[in-house]
Amino acid sequence: MNYPQIIETKRFLLRPWEEKDATLLYQYASDPAIGPRCGWKVHTSLDESRLTIKQVLQVPGTYAITLKEGTLIGCISYKETKDADALEIGCWCAPAYWGHGYMPEAVNALVERAFKQEIKALRYCFKKDNKQSQRVAEKCGFVFEHEEETYMPLIDETWDLVVMYKRR
Repeated sequence: MNYPQIIETKRFLLRPWEEKDATLLYQYASDPAIGPRCGWKVHTSLDESRLTIKQVLQVPGTYAITLKEGTLIGCISYKETKDADALEIGCWCAPAYWGHGYMPEAVNALVERAFKQEIKALRYCFKKDNKQSQRVAEKCGFVFEHEEETYMPLIDETWDLVVMYKRR
């Protein structure tokens, strides 16, 4: 897929991660309400967040979710799957911004861009007990496909994942 550099929505700019985002990433990623729900450990230093930006987040298809005035509130990404014509969408949002409909808006922006290209299906997965992610998926038109057990190596846990799909 040809990943756009910036995606604009009504309330956001989805843009590449920058080094200057490290302070807010650390603030958000050091909150136990974020990392463990996403399958990664809580950040313990600003340097760890800087390294995460460089090694994990500064890749094509991964975006910082920023309000139009510039405040970073979360992350959203496309991830390649074993199927050439399918992608997975992953996302998280800082707790202070939960409950405002931000994630469905960001997810729908990625869905729209993917379906304008050769992508035929999008996958959205979440830990079975993560009802907020389930609501985001449902609001965006994803439908239940199956559950699967998945090992999460960054936190050394096995999760029951719910897998939902949206097809064009």
